[in-house]
Amino acid sequence: MKHIIQFSITRENGTYTADGVNIPIVTEGKTFEELESNINEAVGLYFEGEDPSSLGFI
Repeated sequence: MKHIIQFSITRENGTYTADGVNIPIVTEGKTFEELESNINEAVGLYFEGEDPSSLGFI
């Protein structure tokens, strides 16, 4: 079974926070665009040197 990386996103006090639902990643940004960039960077770092598909992610 393949999994999609999912995040729960909240906004509090002007800061967006993304908390990974099925991976242990948490990141934040002042704008949604900054949050999106930070999520991409954090996921890249999390899987650095790994093949996500071999871990069941697509």
